[in-house]
Amino acid sequence: MLKEHDVINGKYIVTGFIAEGGTSLLYELKDQQGKKAVLKIVKEPTTLFKQQLENESKILASLEIANIPVLYDKFQYKDQYPAIVMEKVPGKTIAYLIEKDKQKFHWKQLLSVAKQMALMVKQLHDHQPAIIMRDIKPSNVLLTDDNRVSIVDFGAAATPETNTMALGTIGFAAPEQFERGVCDGRSDLFSMGATLFYILSNGKNIFTTEHEAMVWERLPKSFAKIILKLTKTDKSERYQNIDQLIKELDKVKLSWKERFFSRRFK
Repeated sequence: MLKEHDVINGKYIVTGFIAEGGTSLLYELKDQQGKKAVLKIVKEPTTLFKQQLENESKILASLEIANIPVLYDKFQYKDQYPAIVMEKVPGKTIAYLIEKDKQKFHWKQLLSVAKQMALMVKQLHDHQPAIIMRDIKPSNVLLTDDNRVSIVDFGAAATPETNTMALGTIGFAAPEQFERGVCDGRSDLFSMGATLFYILSNGKNIFTTEHEAMVWERLPKSFAKIILKLTKTDKSERYQNIDQLIKELDKVKLSWKERFFSRRFK
């Protein structure tokens, strides 16, 4: 592991350790002007780890989407450890907010997160070529103090040409991602639904046996229907594209019965 004050690539100073992922380590850096950034470096120089970081660097270099990290630099550390330097996006991950800060989300806050995620995913799916995230999960979604959503970690992301490997996190990746690895935009919709359920349930997995009852109990009916449709195991039963989801999210509201007869949603 790198240490605080280590100099990287002759121009970055390590200021702290952020986290360890499945394939890489994350550190906070500052450059020669004192600007903060994030270093992502493979844990081991294996072919798979190298491929994922190379994939992420290519995708980030092709994107210009608000609240998705900008790629600053790419190099080899000690001639064998691929590394990239990215914009430091402010905020805490959803996983941290739920598990460490014990934050509870009102259904309107959850709806705001859902809408922001959907708009970012739309830009990815509309990109040429289309980008499928394949790994939307609580530790890859950030929320700022002013409630702006960011999506990070594009190591598992795929274009139609690279969408051949079974990758993803169990409990958040769609079931079809583990069947020959081939998936499409509907797979990201499942991951979004699973992440929203994680927030709703204060950290539970979508495959928990009582998940449907929990959704109906804690959300307005119009919103509950969306979460349950997003997380259908059969992708043909989900929304068929991100535009359909955005349209339905815009319709979410309390029914008159929920407004006048229930205290749950106040």
